[in-house]
Amino acid sequence: MPICQVNALKSKSSIHALARTSYRRILRLAAIALILAIPALGFTQIIVSNPDELTSSLGKAQPDDEIVVRNGSYNDWIFDISRSGTSSAPILIRAEVPGKVILSGKSRIEIKGDHVTIRGFWFKNGEADDAIWYMSGSHSRITDCALTDYKDDRCKWIRLKYGKNNRLDHNYISGKTKRDVTLQIDVSNSEKLNHHRIDHNYFGPRAKGWGNGWETIRNGYSHQQNYPAYNLFEHNLFHQCDGEIEIISSKSSHNTYRYNTFRDCAGELTLRHGKYNLVDGNFFFGQGKKGSAGIRIIGEGHRVVNNYIDKTSLAGIHIYEGDDDAQPTGYQPTNDVLIAFNTIVNSKSSGIQVREYGRIPRNIIIANNLFVGNASAVAGLSASQLSKGYSFHGNIAYSNEVPVATPQSAFKSLDPKLVRDSHGVLRPAEGSPVIGAATSDYENFGFQVKADLDGQRRPESKDVGADQVNATGEIINRPLDTSDIGKSIGPSWMKKGMAATDYLPHE
Repeated sequence: MPICQVNALKSKSSIHALARTSYRRILRLAAIALILAIPALGFTQIIVSNPDELTSSLGKAQPDDEIVVRNGSYNDWIFDISRSGTSSAPILIRAEVPGKVILSGKSRIEIKGDHVTIRGFWFKNGEADDAIWYMSGSHSRITDCALTDYKDDRCKWIRLKYGKNNRLDHNYISGKTKRDVTLQIDVSNSEKLNHHRIDHNYFGPRAKGWGNGWETIRNGYSHQQNYPAYNLFEHNLFHQCDGEIEIISSKSSHNTYRYNTFRDCAGELTLRHGKYNLVDGNFFFGQGKKGSAGIRIIGEGHRVVNNYIDKTSLAGIHIYEGDDDAQPTGYQPTNDVLIAFNTIVNSKSSGIQVREYGRIPRNIIIANNLFVGNASAVAGLSASQLSKGYSFHGNIAYSNEVPVATPQSAFKSLDPKLVRDSHGVLRPAEGSPVIGAATSDYENFGFQVKADLDGQRRPESKDVGADQVNATGEIINRPLDTSDIGKSIGPSWMKKGMAATDYLPHE
């Protein structure tokens, strides 16, 4: 090959090599530029240790930002959050180590933006003249936190002010001593809003008060009673909540209260206003305490099923028949109510107590309930009321009086052969006459009871009472107690104990 051709080939090869080298360099520079640009487009962690840094960071927060508060004790910190994250990139504000950031004085949270998560703080021994935790945005969350022993000038501790799909979960809330509710939810008249979830919290001792305004939870107001809230309350423990008779005061419609445990409380879950609420699978352990009770029913369309009520001093279930011409703050007429598959045992009062208001209610069905060892199975019900407004089917009453004459199908007197399980719940043993004894007459109400107290599936042949002996599927509900704090309920960083002052973060 001529030398000129060889030199030409070498020249071409050098040009190609140079081009490849330049191309690779350009790719490397582009990759470096992209890497450098990523923090501006996504996750940024900001560490703060004083109020000015916090305020500055909150004022500039972007989706997917994480604001970390260094461990320590701080006074008068205001978390004023107007910025918003997104569903895939929320703004996270957290303690450096959960439980190691103590906020006192006038410290409070106000979430006005959307898609914001607060995690791991302890609000302790502060002072409040307004809500300490306040949420008015949507899709936000307060989790793994504690709020204990604040002094307040008769104000609400926690307030969800409209918005939608907010969540309050795995928190410890205890020690309110003044009037006004611990948790207030303001309900909007739009069914596109609300839909909040309150779950896996510990609501601890609430000082006893006198008159209205001492509730632990109020879900709506009287003027909001017909608003469709669709709020969900599940897997919460209410312990020594003695503020007033209404531990939960439900004043809105289409809510679900399920799988909660009430222990040693002087009060009840009250459907005070509203319609079409579901009360399902809750445990009430009154422990004989004065003022302890189960469920009070007022209003239309409620379904009260699968609840276990044990050793209350007042009625297990209390029905207020209401007034046909009730004022907005009065007792609304109670119609079209289903009370089915509940177990009520050892009440010092009646299993079911009726309070008459001179009107005949419409279509109250009481079916397949188990009453054992109460002062009476049913009280306050006249023969006239019974024949015109109530329908009893398939109930079993053992070691109870049934002081009103009822049809033979209303109650059977049979020993259900109950035994206590490891959680202290009385359940039917093998061979119990409750097994397969339920009637299907309640289905005329238009509501199917498909699961039992444990959340397991009931077969076609159902048992009387809250527990189904041969139920199938995973157990998703059990009674809660203080030993569950730091595990399944309350903050992950709290140790087991009886009072907030005994709780210390895990080392």
